[in-house]
Parts: sequence; C-alpha cells; structure tokens
Amino acid sequence: MTNYNIIASHFSETRNKNWPEFKDFTDRVKKGTRVLDLGCGNGRLLNLLKGKQINYFGIDNSEKLLEIAKKNHPNSKFFLADITKDSTYKNIGKFDYIFCLAVFHHLTSKKDQENTIKQIKKHLKKNGTLFLTTWNLWQAKYLKTHFKQRKNKIISIPYFLSDGIKPTRKIDRILYSYTKKELKDLIKKQNFKIKDIYYTKKGKKTNFLIGYNLCLIARI
Repeated sequence: MTNYNIIASHFSETRNKNWPEFKDFTDRVKKGTRVLDLGCGNGRLLNLLKGKQINYFGIDNSEKLLEIAKKNHPNSKFFLADITKDSTYKNIGKFDYIFCLAVFHHLTSKKDQENTIKQIKKHLKKNGTLFLTTWNLWQAKYLKTHFKQRKNKIISIPYFLSDGIKPTRKIDRILYSYTKKELKDLIKKQNFKIKDIYYTKKGKKTNFLIGYNLCLIARI
C-alpha cells in the first residue's frame, strides 16, 4: 500500500475539493445519522456533510493526512488505523452510512479486499448504505500500462512530487484494477443488495473506456 505520509502535504493540496460523484452520495445522507469514512485522508468529505448534524468517524492509516484532517475539522473524530484489520473496528458500533472513496484500489490482496467488505457489512445498521468508489484502471489511458506490466490486475502508477515548476520525486503507487463484474461479485458475496454500479467521468455516467471512476451504492 502506498505510504501517503511521504506525499501527504502535496496530495492533500491536490485533493482538497470533492469530486462530483461524492456530492451525489452525500445528498442521500439524512440528518442526525452515524457516518464512517474509511480512508478519510484530509477529511474533505466533511465539507459536503455540513449542516447535517451527523456523528462522523474518519479512519486513515496516514498520520500526516490525519493531522491535516484534524486541523481542518477540529470538532470531528479521526482515528489512525488500518481499514483491513479487524482490530480497527473494535467498539466503534454500527453506522447508517459507510463511505470508502478512492481507497479500494490500494488494497491489492484478495484477503484484505474481502475482509474489509466483511467488516463494512458487520458495522452497517439494518438498511444501512455503502458508498464506494475505486479508480477505473481499465480506462483506455491505462490499457498500455496493463500490457507492459502484465501483473494480473496489479499495476504501478507513478505519483510525482513537484516544486511547482518541475517534478522532484517519483513515488510508485501499487494499485489493484477492478472490473465492474469483479467488484459486483465481491459485494454480492457478502449478501449486499447493489442499488447501482456505474462508471463516471467528471460526475457524469459513462463507459469503462473513458470513465475515471467506478462507483457503487449497496445496502444490507
């Protein structure tokens, strides 16, 4: 999994705005509910949840990103933990909504993928909703990368740190490339009811060849 402590400051600056897909999700969140944000990063999701009086819990494994989150949202609860570990979920209770946004492609092992979905199901209330997005790494832009690397759905995508003029450092991100069918099967295996699954580009539904993200809404 990528060490986001190394790139936290630069990453947060380039991820301080929410994507259109996120607003489609947060518009469905009712006031006064419990929300779990897995892989919360700098806490940007909270900007879309203002005024809803929710009970929010954010979890991330990057100390540096959580420092930024706590600075930006001092009245919210953030925890340093690994979302793939059972111990992370001890005594946190159940939630009306669980968000896992732009995170799942970082989980490259089947064991971690399956265990995380199991824990999500275990900690959703009855009729609770999961909102999940993963980077669509099967879009045309990355097909050449798949052909070159040939690593069975696991590929390396570089992240460049910059001084504002030129790149100063390259960080390799090791990522898992989900297809729509594979994500569907993983979610259905835990007996979720999939309400919608689709590709998006700048908030508009599209096909896998040009879609930036694969989005899923599911309930139990």
